[in-house]
Amino acid sequence: MSALIVAGVVINRDLAGRYCLNDLHIASGGEKRHQPSDWLRVKQTQDLIKELTPGIPGVSETTGIPVETIEGRKGGTYVVKELVYSYAMWISAKFHLHVIRAYDEMINQKAQFKIPQTLSEALLLAGTLAAEKESLQAEIETNKPKVRLANLIGESSNARCVRVWVKTMKNDNNLCVGEREVFKFLVDKKYIFKPRGEKGYLPYANHESTGTGYFMTTVEEINGKPRRMLKITGKGVAHLTARVIDHFNQLRLADSAQCFCSPVLASEGRLIQ
Repeated sequence: MSALIVAGVVINRDLAGRYCLNDLHIASGGEKRHQPSDWLRVKQTQDLIKELTPGIPGVSETTGIPVETIEGRKGGTYVVKELVYSYAMWISAKFHLHVIRAYDEMINQKAQFKIPQTLSEALLLAGTLAAEKESLQAEIETNKPKVRLANLIGESSNARCVRVWVKTMKNDNNLCVGEREVFKFLVDKKYIFKPRGEKGYLPYANHESTGTGYFMTTVEEINGKPRRMLKITGKGVAHLTARVIDHFNQLRLADSAQCFCSPVLASEGRLIQ
């Protein structure tokens, strides 16, 4: 699999061949206003993701799941090629052009690859590939501090109060559901919990910085008193927004179906009597 290199940054790929948005963010300069989590909340982005999601009539299933958040050492948000272009265009026309040219160069490298016909050609190719791999690995090692720093900055600076996130998510997506219902969803799914005797919520340990990194807690002074505040990180926004919206949309559709079926069943009952 050829590597996509944008502005000297190797864009990692997952097992499904999707590209890492976090690496693209670093390649673009790593500005806070270009955080992938902000782009994922844009309505046009969400509409494009829906169009690319398998199961929609008329949409090819060859792309697979268009966006996926992966945990672990090489964790991040991975997206298909179409979303790479969309993210780059959202950042700037200049960066969009950089990405297009980098992708074209990667494709051209694939086209130029020739199957060796002799043992000497095979050995030469093996040596060339080994040298390229060593060079790319060295570049990855060089960029590791940048990646770690960008991740730390992104998690801390882009964190927001959970209630602010809920309100923004509802307004941006016309989600007709109360704040209490969203918190109940997070509790039921074991993301957060309310300690006995306390008013606020806390994240489960596996969803704090040492785990998935979806939530964090801070201590802030409110009305002259220290108060523990639950916040959701940019990574948490990217992971949970679509899941919350999908959950309540499914409930709404189920309620609509129930309302439609009840008069019909009642009418049939009268006919039987």
